[in-house]
Amino acid sequence: MAHLTTYSCRNCGGVLIKDQMQEVLECPFCGNAYDLVRMHSDEYLSRAQVNMQQMEFHAAKEKYETVLSKDPQNFDALQGLVLCSGKVQSEKELRTPGKMKDRAFDEMMAAADDAKKRAAPEHAEYFSVLHQLTELAKNHQLTDKRIDSLSEASSEKFHRFALQDVVRTAYYTLICTLIGVTIRVWTQVPEDAKLMLTIVLILVGLLVVSFIVDNLFLKPFLKRDTHKELSKLHNAKDTSVLNQKALEKDYAELYQKLESLRPEKQDASAAPAYNSSLVKDLISEDSEGALSCSQCGGKLLPDKTNRAYRCTSCGVAFGNTILFDENAVENAKKSILDGEFNEADLWCRCALTTQPHNFYALQRRVLCAGKWKMMSDLVAQKTLTSIRKKSVLARLNEAKEHAATPYDAEYFQKCDEMIDLHERYWAKTREYSKDPQAINSLKQELEAKGREIYDIDNMREQSAMSGVI
Repeated sequence: MAHLTTYSCRNCGGVLIKDQMQEVLECPFCGNAYDLVRMHSDEYLSRAQVNMQQMEFHAAKEKYETVLSKDPQNFDALQGLVLCSGKVQSEKELRTPGKMKDRAFDEMMAAADDAKKRAAPEHAEYFSVLHQLTELAKNHQLTDKRIDSLSEASSEKFHRFALQDVVRTAYYTLICTLIGVTIRVWTQVPEDAKLMLTIVLILVGLLVVSFIVDNLFLKPFLKRDTHKELSKLHNAKDTSVLNQKALEKDYAELYQKLESLRPEKQDASAAPAYNSSLVKDLISEDSEGALSCSQCGGKLLPDKTNRAYRCTSCGVAFGNTILFDENAVENAKKSILDGEFNEADLWCRCALTTQPHNFYALQRRVLCAGKWKMMSDLVAQKTLTSIRKKSVLARLNEAKEHAATPYDAEYFQKCDEMIDLHERYWAKTREYSKDPQAINSLKQELEAKGREIYDIDNMREQSAMSGVI
């Protein structure tokens, strides 16, 4: 099912279909153009948030910059740029310093300063407070690490002293045993051997003296010194804990202030008036992959002259420039290399609308499902979630069904085999009683299959560049 947002042209009433990646929408009938970024910046912002949730920060940043190119003081776009700089997935993570752990604090503070300069005067204070909040989050993390290091040092010091005490006890237990054995043997040896025993007794006596000295002087000193160091570490830890609680209190207060400074979202009625009516799910695919009109269910046929689709039953025309874009497959490749898998998938679907057997469009839809830049990337991936695997296999089956040649179908079958090998290999490594020989054998098979697919990809890429295919 293809879900394309549509509008009607305010000049001629023609239906305009807006694709997510178009910035300017042209009416295929009267030629009137609409600036979609300015008209519907909310959609760009919404898609940027999706990118952030998927940790595609580069893609999200580009969308925020696109909005700012038309609306330089857009608050949500500026805020999004700050969050992207700090690798923060959503505004909700700002609520507590604990959720802000391991973020790019310095970059985020620099971005907040930049946003403050670019923002409208009434929004400047928000970004100033956001800078302070980020600084508190950074200090909170540093304090947290200090507490952990102090706890570790304290534990290490205590265990070292306990170990010394155990060694000392074992040492003197051995001395006592030697004394007992020597006294017992003394009465049973001949006179000529007693000289040797006398020397042993002298040595044992020295050990006894060292035992007395150690217990009366050295051990108390070491115990007092250890206690002093432990006390110092505990005091430092307690101070850090108090500082951390104070930071958390300041953070909570500052977050409340930040919330109060956040402007309310503008009402939709305040958006630029383009007199356009929104229609949802205007185009749908039937079971055979053909496009049908949701108004009457009639079949839609492409009208390349007007770059639109026209219903054969009710006559309604659906204009959509991107569906006829000859560079859709190459645009998908670029989006994949940039990590924008959602956009790449959309380009592939658009290409398949007019070229249902295009190998690269079918292949890149599989890459989008797996979030890979090449099929062979799967070899180095440790896990493939059940949801993602299901999506990848579904698209592989679709690719095999629509493959234009047996050679294309064979390629997708090899990809299917690689996924099966990947699953069996990692399942074998997780078994309780591991079989190293079987694991190594599966690993070699997986790597060999990955190299085979990698070589095919390279060969097809070179052939495509030279114009052979």
